Amino acid sequence: MKKNILIAVLLMLLVLCVLIIVIQLNGGPSLTEFPGTSGGTGQPVSQGEDAVELEVDIDEEIEIPALIATLESLKSEFELQESSEAAEAAGEARRKAEKVLGLSGEDDAEAVKTEISIEGTVVDELGLPVAGATIFIAPRIEPVLLGSSDDDGKFAITKEIDEGLWKNAKLVYAQHDAFAKGWAPLVETEDGYAPIRIVLQMGGTIEGMVTVGGEPAEGVEVQTDSYNTIGKAVTDANGWYRIEQVAPGTVLVLAVIDQSRMLDQPAIVENAEVTIVDFDFSGANSSVIGKITVNGERTPRWHIRLFVNTHDDLREMFVLDVRDTNLYVFENVPAGKAEMILETRTEEGTKCSRRVVFDVPENEIVEKNVDISLGTAVSGRIFLPEEVVDGVVLALDGDISIPELSAEALTALEPLIVASGGVQSGRYRFDGLEPGTYTVVVLAYPELPDSEGDALTTMFATAYFDAETVELEEGEESVLDLYPEL
Repeated sequence: MKKNILIAVLLMLLVLCVLIIVIQLNGGPSLTEFPGTSGGTGQPVSQGEDAVELEVDIDEEIEIPALIATLESLKSEFELQESSEAAEAAGEARRKAEKVLGLSGEDDAEAVKTEISIEGTVVDELGLPVAGATIFIAPRIEPVLLGSSDDDGKFAITKEIDEGLWKNAKLVYAQHDAFAKGWAPLVETEDGYAPIRIVLQMGGTIEGMVTVGGEPAEGVEVQTDSYNTIGKAVTDANGWYRIEQVAPGTVLVLAVIDQSRMLDQPAIVENAEVTIVDFDFSGANSSVIGKITVNGERTPRWHIRLFVNTHDDLREMFVLDVRDTNLYVFENVPAGKAEMILETRTEEGTKCSRRVVFDVPENEIVEKNVDISLGTAVSGRIFLPEEVVDGVVLALDGDISIPELSAEALTALEPLIVASGGVQSGRYRFDGLEPGTYTVVVLAYPELPDSEGDALTTMFATAYFDAETVELEEGEESVLDLYPEL
């Protein structure tokens, strides 16, 4: 009997549940509208003193704050923006760019190919042929192998290659285990390219220790950079690194933490000698965050350089490429005087820049929002000699005197570079600048150096140069033409 009663009760409960579900599906009253339940016409059910009433309207638009005062919240907003349709479109654009540059690693029938034919020789400092040297281009992105030298040190290469990548190639490189990397410029002629002669030298060694706050730092990438990227190493558990077969001459040695935080030092490398270059990063515990806009509007791509002059008289640099968002974050920033340079190009193609100076206190999050107003600009023509093949135009903040052209001088000026561009078009325009005094500098090279001498010294010795000062008023564009000379 008891068993039958239990079954009947269970059946009644089942019918009641089904009835409630049917009522809900047909737009009937919700459970909370029945008497005797919370929200109904009867007495509300007691939920205790600590109960929290939570109402959720799924049709209500959720507003995302533009910028939150904490780093954690800002990271969350980054994730929200990255998951948007704009991020998907940008990802597709990046994939297309990678295919043009030949970096995607995928077979793509749509990639534009071009057939190139080059020939030349690889020799050592005595002019003797070097057999088995690897010939390649584009070491900054990823080496694209073209071929190798034969027993007589000669190479003749005909190969299909991605057109976009070859268009940007200005140097051809050779590498052999017994020598430092060598290179020579590509010289175009009416019939194709002039024969290439690459001289390989016995290199020197750069080694040293990297510390952070005085403690050895493991996993820091150290690279040497002359006109080209020529070597790199990663520090071991004792913070020690060693780079062998570095081409003799003046090089810039760069230590990089987490691909964004950097210290650099110029060094002179000599044949078969060891050069010691140590780096000591400051103990860092601050962050710099913010939002950047142009005329109040979001621009999807930014290049940001942050320089911090620390209390230890060091100058640390941070580099960040921002994509698909107008928010930025720099972490592990040391306390000190900061100079931040922001550069972008709007959808209309306008290149604009801004330099911002501020203090970074110790163990704090610094919020620095920047809105660049267009209209205050400097532009002009660059009258280049016919033999110029490459170069750069810079806008420096202030009335700057440049007594000499050298790696050390340009490295010291780097935090003052508000804007930069190429010279190939013969024109330049920098917009979004603050009113004030600027020095516009142009460096143009009649030829690219090879590896037979000191590449940087050769470039500066043969460079065409001009520097002019301009005073910019609010909302006005000044025209300043440049006439570089030797």
